Amino acid sequence: MPDEEARILTLGADAYMTKPFERDLLLAHIARGERHVSERRAATKEPVTGFQSREVVEATIKHQVGISKRYKRPLSLLILDINQIEMIRSTKGNEVGDAVIYQVAEIIEEQCRTTDIPARWFKDELVIVLPETSVDLALDVAERIRVRIQGVHVAGTDLTASLGVSDMLKLPVNKFIAHYRHLYESKKNINKASIVGKR
Repeated sequence: MPDEEARILTLGADAYMTKPFERDLLLAHIARGERHVSERRAATKEPVTGFQSREVVEATIKHQVGISKRYKRPLSLLILDINQIEMIRSTKGNEVGDAVIYQVAEIIEEQCRTTDIPARWFKDELVIVLPETSVDLALDVAERIRVRIQGVHVAGTDLTASLGVSDMLKLPVNKFIAHYRHLYESKKNINKASIVGKR
């Protein structure tokens, strides 16, 4: 039935089999399908942190903003920078820098609820989208993460972090991040954990 097989594969099927199934062939098709699913999932992940890719998160943000506006529910954004990351990258290399990002990402994941959406936004910026979360509650999350990171010693360095929190319904993501960066750059020489850019 070559015409039927061609039609089904054209419609989007990954494989076509007819009864009676040959056991080994069936198992091979199942294994191939599992690999395909794993590859598709991996393509939506950021490789260092394992978080969803920025493209996926940007689409999720649009969806979340729409829901929050419609039902008048709070929605906050948290952004985080590791204060020592540029120094670590310049003195120890990008591989060590990525290892630090990975370790901080694990801390972030520990502090996230299942409904929260963490992401690596730019090279060394991490964000968390916090549905059903007011700015005050988001500040509590930021403080927990800040304290947790402050206890980490890695690559010969005691880590500290700077964090910003925003109400996503009042300030668009890109404007908030630009505002946060301006404040962060102005305090870059302070090797101390803090929360900046609250809006």
